[in-house]
Order: sequence, then structure tokens, then C-alpha cells
Amino acid sequence: MRAWSAVARTPWGRLRVQTGDPALPTTVTGPARLIALYHWRRGKSLPGVWIIENSPRHVSPALEDIDWALFPTSEAQQEMMAHEERCARHRPQRARPL
Repeated sequence: MRAWSAVARTPWGRLRVQTGDPALPTTVTGPARLIALYHWRRGKSLPGVWIIENSPRHVSPALEDIDWALFPTSEAQQEMMAHEERCARHRPQRARPL
């Protein structure tokens, strides 16, 4: 018989992704939020981005304290690939030698 943990895990949906000046941060939403959470979950945080719990305390949770059971991994991967494709279209092409 397994012992039930008294510590409740935070659902991933309660996480807030923030960037910018820590004194006046900008909250990241939409596909960019999913991408940032996907990277953070894999241990590859994006530079200048941090994750907090959307609660009055605004604590930075530990990765293992998050309930990822319902995280839309495939949707996050699709958004990441679409973002990379958009970025690739705007990168200047290198000149080919004649």
C-alpha cells in the first residue's frame, strides 16, 4: 500500500511566465507561454524568462512540485516548430558562391 503525499502539487495551468524588468515584469501569454513552459519543464529555461506560481505569494516553484499530467506537450512542440519556421523565414539568406 502506498502512502498518500500530504503535499499537493501545483497544476501547470497556475504557472505564470514572466520576462523583462523584475520590478515591473511582463507576463507572457499564448503560444509563447506554452513554449517557455515546455523548455522550463525540460530543464532548458529561456534567457530572461522566469516562472512563478500565479498566487498571492508569487513563489518560484520547483520543477518537481508541478503537476504536468495535463500539460499539452504536443501542442507546445507544434507551437515551438511553427515559431522556429517563422524565424527561419526572416533570417537573411547567405549568399551562394557562383
